Amino acid sequence: MKKRSFITKIAVVLFVLTALNACKKDFLNVNPKGKLIASKTAEYDLMFNWGAIRIGLPTSAVIMGDDAIVADPLYAKATLRTQRFFRWEDEVYEPEDNATEMSLLMPKIYIYNKVINEVMDSEGGSQQQKAELQAEAYANRAWSYFMLINYFGLPYNETTSKTDPGYPIITAADVAETKFTRASVAEVYDFIIDDLKKAIAGLPPQSAARVRMSKAAAEAILAKVYVFMGRYTEGLTQISNAFTHLPTNFVVKLYDYNVTLATGGTWGYNVTTTPKAYLSGVPSGDLHEETLLDRGFNNSWSLNGADILLAPEVVALYTANDTRLKLFSSQPYGGGTILSPNPPGAPAPMRAIGFYNTQYGVRLAEMYLLSAECKARTGDIGGAVTDLEALRKKRMPATSATVSITDKDALIRFIIDERTRELSMQGYRWFDMRRLYKDPLFAGKMPYTHKYVSATGAVTTYTLKPERFAIRFPQSVINANPGMKNN
Repeated sequence: MKKRSFITKIAVVLFVLTALNACKKDFLNVNPKGKLIASKTAEYDLMFNWGAIRIGLPTSAVIMGDDAIVADPLYAKATLRTQRFFRWEDEVYEPEDNATEMSLLMPKIYIYNKVINEVMDSEGGSQQQKAELQAEAYANRAWSYFMLINYFGLPYNETTSKTDPGYPIITAADVAETKFTRASVAEVYDFIIDDLKKAIAGLPPQSAARVRMSKAAAEAILAKVYVFMGRYTEGLTQISNAFTHLPTNFVVKLYDYNVTLATGGTWGYNVTTTPKAYLSGVPSGDLHEETLLDRGFNNSWSLNGADILLAPEVVALYTANDTRLKLFSSQPYGGGTILSPNPPGAPAPMRAIGFYNTQYGVRLAEMYLLSAECKARTGDIGGAVTDLEALRKKRMPATSATVSITDKDALIRFIIDERTRELSMQGYRWFDMRRLYKDPLFAGKMPYTHKYVSATGAVTTYTLKPERFAIRFPQSVINANPGMKNN
């Protein structure tokens, strides 16, 4: 059997050529075979409007977060990949499988590399237009690598990051390349930061649409990168800059869930007694006013899937009048009886019914949470409380939104709980688990566990091993790159 290259080059070529040519007839020619040819600045600009740039991301983070629980008979119907990810197994993929964590992101990086390397020599556009497109590609490449390092590299650790294996850094748009070497975690983070700094220097405040990168979006991404590295002062600078540079050519604001999720509200919550089976009116990422950068995936667990449920411990984090609880339901899709047995004495697990289009790009709500955490970590308790209350007043009655915590450590813990309440069942918890793993404030949360509830109510607990913070590469990748170390 033939070896597959690291970026599965045949799949990449077909995927990219098909998608890009679908955007505009005769947009790109294949000359020579296997390469994308563009000559005009406008053609490079169109690459960012390619639909697959904004949609089609890995779903594994949803499964791996400890905000999830599984229960029979629903879990028995889950795919083998889902079951393996939930159990945090060493081998998730079969030897000849493609890892979707790679195959969904690498074609995008191919596009960004083409723009970075070629657009300044393109025909027709002004130098400013070309520089802005190159800056946009730098930011998108950085965001893609931030996703990849959080799947395939160990969590950033200042002490070990220079020797911890990370992910291959690919800067050429060359589908013929087949040999790759893993950079260290530190090298990948340095690469991401360098790309983002270049991007921020060249990006305008306005972006043409939510799918396009703005200066504020790049600054928010850099703030998040710094938070994941524990560099909170630098993170605060960047998130503050992001709020200052929010685009004004489309609406970016927090929804008031007290209105949108009221009975009869615009998000389709039209019941008063029985649990809602699904929500029909939540806007998708390109229309969602809290979306600053539209990068997402279709999350079946927020529509009709119920093999991954919200853990009872997370349900218990919400107060009764927190409107975010309306984004979950104990009613199966299509109606019927209660979902499944519960662990003894615990609240019922719930099924997500909101945010079918889950966003991993830049979300305004997370910007408030990042700002609050950076302020709390650097001692600005009042500023952190102000950020928290600004968000919470849009998620529950104002009388319940007040935060009266004055102790720094307690406030940081509260912010992380608020992140879970705001972002649960959307994959964010997995990334938080990684970055908080060695934070002494959260030592009591270790080790991370998952619970499986059988049809009889018996509970099996799975424990996350530290080495499984990094997904193992499929064996086909290792075979194609002799000497490359696996996780």
